[in-house]
Amino acid sequence: MTFRILSFCLLSALFVSCSDELPIIEENIAGNWKVTAFEANTPGLSPDIIDAAKQEALSISYILKTDHRAYMSSIYYTEGQSGAWNLNEETRTIQLDSQFEGEDVSENFLVTSVTPTKMEWQQVLVGIGELSFVLEKHIAKQ
Repeated sequence: MTFRILSFCLLSALFVSCSDELPIIEENIAGNWKVTAFEANTPGLSPDIIDAAKQEALSISYILKTDHRAYMSSIYYTEGQSGAWNLNEETRTIQLDSQFEGEDVSENFLVTSVTPTKMEWQQVLVGIGELSFVLEKHIAKQ
């Protein structure tokens, strides 16, 4: 019995030490990111709206600069959109601020995980449901 417990502890420690999970801090969030997966848990929305949202989401690229400037482009924002980003490390929430048709827009995303190459976000849409995003980091080729 003691051998099984020790084996389990050793395997658990090995698994945790091999994880490439990074702390959710600004230096690990800054960079060029592309949305590669999208899921919507929005039971009240029609499949057509969800499909359109998925098509838009999967076309989004974010550039999150270390000075907190942000740039986003997608099939909807073909010329791009600039703004600002901030991370609340305590709540692990990214706030993206920009303007759309002259109006200030603010979106919040919960960062659920970040690795050197991948980040996962969740967005709660009050009264509608929840969206999940997987983003992959793009490194500029030298």
